[in-house]
Amino acid sequence: MFFVNAALNDISIGTAGLVALLGYAVVFVGLIALMAVVLVMGKIMVAKKAKTAAAAPAPAAPAAEDVYDSDAVADQISQSLEALVGTAEETSPKAEPRHPVRDTTTSKFANL
Repeated sequence: MFFVNAALNDISIGTAGLVALLGYAVVFVGLIALMAVVLVMGKIMVAKKAKTAAAAPAPAAPAAEDVYDSDAVADQISQSLEALVGTAEETSPKAEPRHPVRDTTTSKFANL
């Protein structure tokens, strides 16, 4: 086999275990460091957002006419849909479907 270090050609089980444990340790230390960086950046961003929110003036209270009316919104939506699609009711009469007088279907189980 090709190894970068010739000393790794013939190693014992204990040495291989130690190398594996050191590799795991390096990976977990890296993950912990990455987690710390993300937490610090999150705290910085939250502090920056809080500072800009505190500097902005509070919005004025809404006027009485700005109160949300769900019925008006529903009416507006239905009017918009009717304008796009058309009315839901058809005024032209439709012919009744004609059904066969006797059953003409065939079935394997008709004689049971």
